Amino acid sequence: MRPSADFDKIGSAIVGRFGRSTVHFRAARITEELSTIPEIRAEFLTTDREFNTEILLGTRMRLLMKTDFGVRKFQGICISVEYLGSSEGFALYAVEIRPWLWFLTRSSDTRIFQGKSTIEIIQDVCNDLGFSDHRTRLSGSYGAREYCVQYNETDFDFVSRLMEGEGITYYFDYSGESEEMILADGIGAHDMLPGGGALPFRAFDRNSRIESPHVFEWSRKGRIVSGKISLVDYDMKKPNTDLKVSSSIKKGIHSHGTYERYEVNSSYSQIQAGEKAARIRMEREAHQAERFLCAANAAWLGAGFIFTLINAPSIKENGKYLVLSATHHLRSTGGPGADIEMLSPAVSAPLSHPNESGHYVCTMEVARSTEPFRPARKTASPLITGVLTAVVTGPSGEEIYTDEYGRIKVQFHWDREGQNDENTTCWVRTVVPWSGRGWGMFAIPRIGQEVVVEFERGNPNRPLVTGMVYNAATKPPHDFPANATMSGLRTNSSKGGGGFHELVFEDLKDEEYVRMISEKDYFLNIKNNAEVTIGMDKQDPGDLTQTIHRHKTETLKTGDYTFSIEDGNRKVRIAKNHAESIGGKSDTKITGDTTQTITQGDFTATVEMGNHATDVDMGNISTKAGMGNISINADLGKIDMEAMQSITLKVGGNSIKIDQVGVTIKGMMVKIEGTAMLSAKAPMSDIKGDAILILKGGLTVIN
Repeated sequence: MRPSADFDKIGSAIVGRFGRSTVHFRAARITEELSTIPEIRAEFLTTDREFNTEILLGTRMRLLMKTDFGVRKFQGICISVEYLGSSEGFALYAVEIRPWLWFLTRSSDTRIFQGKSTIEIIQDVCNDLGFSDHRTRLSGSYGAREYCVQYNETDFDFVSRLMEGEGITYYFDYSGESEEMILADGIGAHDMLPGGGALPFRAFDRNSRIESPHVFEWSRKGRIVSGKISLVDYDMKKPNTDLKVSSSIKKGIHSHGTYERYEVNSSYSQIQAGEKAARIRMEREAHQAERFLCAANAAWLGAGFIFTLINAPSIKENGKYLVLSATHHLRSTGGPGADIEMLSPAVSAPLSHPNESGHYVCTMEVARSTEPFRPARKTASPLITGVLTAVVTGPSGEEIYTDEYGRIKVQFHWDREGQNDENTTCWVRTVVPWSGRGWGMFAIPRIGQEVVVEFERGNPNRPLVTGMVYNAATKPPHDFPANATMSGLRTNSSKGGGGFHELVFEDLKDEEYVRMISEKDYFLNIKNNAEVTIGMDKQDPGDLTQTIHRHKTETLKTGDYTFSIEDGNRKVRIAKNHAESIGGKSDTKITGDTTQTITQGDFTATVEMGNHATDVDMGNISTKAGMGNISINADLGKIDMEAMQSITLKVGGNSIKIDQVGVTIKGMMVKIEGTAMLSAKAPMSDIKGDAILILKGGLTVIN
């Protein structure tokens, strides 16, 4: 790079890659402001009709100006070259020069930062684009942000709104080989003007040519501002904590300095952070109560510098001032073509100041340096007004990933840096139809599911999962539209899948049903009464079929068990054994017949203590052993058999009959034997042998 011609003569020059062409600096206007990208517009002349403007685009250019304290320099990258016209053999060109920060307006992104402070995020954004000429002069502390999203915005807008929110301003130092961005958050971050920083005020006099640096225009402007800033936010981890904070600064002697500005949802969760945010916003508001407009010929003035005003129009206005914005007007007063009047209308605005008496003048807006400057919040935060979808994420090998609040992690489809793991986002709350203190609905979205995400107040930093959707990878559990009348719920066994619980409602006309499936166990706990009615209000009363593939246990801890069949039969089939244990009485009342059939095996009725009675009021009792014996045994008691008409014991043609007439023993042979004695006695005895009668004994006595 080389400077334009006549630098030593006129004291100002433009430096750039002009090749072999000879150029002459004509004029320039440099506009700079705290927290604003500076703009340099410069004009130069050349007699080279073949001048190639393309060689300047994207290259570094500088403006040089000789001062009592050395050469003042402004610099940046040429982003625009414009041909303005020709006159008197000279072609006039205009260039626009911007510092490297301007290139952040050319790039945009959507990405997530986690666990980094505002300063680290700003540095990362700049460094990612290859710009490292930045340093900090910060006195405040800036903790890590849990979650910070750049959403569909330029890199410049993103870092600007972060700095505006934190009360951090920036300006540029042009003294090095390239411009350097300085981040500042207090008066201590600003340098005094070279040479001691004192500038006297001397009113403008067109007939006077005072060359020494001084201020020649000065005016004050005041405005009414709010006197109180109040903020409030909410932290879901501490829902009962009051996060309201306030900050107050009274400005002016009028009675309108106490109005309050109340802002909600200010994106903080700690009282200390809220107090800091309120203080910064109050300082921003209060700083606008008093500003000063001035003009000077001090070439080293610029946004971010502090100077001391002396001999002010009002003695109370003497003091130190911070330059908030400055517009430098620089023109050649003796070089070739300096006085050429260009006829081209392409010049959008004059580059000179109406009250300048030399080749340089600077107009400024300044404020007292006793109060901290906070940049205006002019960069709008992005709003996500619609809904987005994302995919649930978590650690490798897991199927469900959640925390104590049931929150999940997701990866948005636009996230180019996420790794589909547990670090994709902050913990995101999920909306449920019902929630309470230890009660409500719960269903954790699982890794791989696609969820619907909305944002509190549209803030990208506050996502909220409001639903789930199917996609080609996660299809519904039943075929649609074939089963369009079906609705319900199906789960998936974890880990590994392959099993499910399901509750299905089929609404197909005349085919309606409800189906519930438990993959393994089923627990039903009814704390009071339960009533199940099957077939109610239907022509077909309805059936109940239960199939149990293993055991069934019913326990009635207290109370009665009633089983009633109002119309129909009961069949019980037991493939193996049947056992009943009754602690009290057992009563069975049968209106019809009772039949017990034992196809194989024994029938045993045991009364361990008590009596066994069989009563037939009307009818007969029949006991039959088709093949086998009948035994009746009273070990310690007796056996009584009583009949009103008769009792008959019969074997073949032999019988013993007891009736109301007497006892008849009939048999082919009747044998009566007493092992000790036989006694037969009656008022009349008839012993007769139709063939032979034998009476025999050791001693036979006949009386």
